[in-house]
Amino acid sequence: MQDDYRDEPRERFAPLTATDYARFYDLEMADYDEDAAFYHNFLAGNEAVLEVGCGCGRLGWRLAAMGHQVIGIDNSLPMLRQTSNQARPGFTAIAMDMRRLAFGKCFSVVIIAHNTLNLLDSEAEIRQTLAACRVALVAGGRLLLHLLLPETPTPSERHMQFRMMPLPQGGQLLKEIIRHYASDGDTMLLTERYKYRPSAGRAAFRNYQHRMTLLAWSPERWRHLFAETGWRIRFFSVDEPRRFPFATGRALLVVLEKH
Repeated sequence: MQDDYRDEPRERFAPLTATDYARFYDLEMADYDEDAAFYHNFLAGNEAVLEVGCGCGRLGWRLAAMGHQVIGIDNSLPMLRQTSNQARPGFTAIAMDMRRLAFGKCFSVVIIAHNTLNLLDSEAEIRQTLAACRVALVAGGRLLLHLLLPETPTPSERHMQFRMMPLPQGGQLLKEIIRHYASDGDTMLLTERYKYRPSAGRAAFRNYQHRMTLLAWSPERWRHLFAETGWRIRFFSVDEPRRFPFATGRALLVVLEKH
């Protein structure tokens, strides 16, 4: 890293490709394991688990190491290519859309972790996904969810987070997360900015950004939807990161049962 700002690019951010996003995501999350113990506590021995939105396979292969048989799905081919670089016994990752699950067998547990359900565009798509999960579960099977919640009260201003990660070949990757809640009160605009800062002489400094929109519903709206779509609620906890350190901001952690 430089000790002054002469080599810093101007504050302009190029779009981040899906391949680079998967690479940066894997760099950020590869050693992150705080949530695996939480999900493991709701699993019996050697469960058949489907992880929806498995990304680079971080959670799935940790659960497999705990004795479960895990299939992970994701619709991002660059993310799935990252899983092939770190294959683990008991974990298989395949390409599939969570709204259209298609399996010849049923699972005892489905997990949708790390705000993945919030990434869908509408309530209709969430209902479609919940219905697909019901079909994929055995009778009495469980659906485990980690959902993003808006801050209380919902802020109108931007909120920023910042972290630094070492690059494998030297240097740093700086990440800024900017959150802004839309005026409709139901969505959050998320901008992830990456400042790629390799060691001197290895490559040029570059700035990238990735934007997404997430649904930011209240706990009451989620509870109503789960009841309306026929699930039995077994666990429903609104909590701050101090209890669940893997939750970024306020989180809703839910266990639903098919009946």
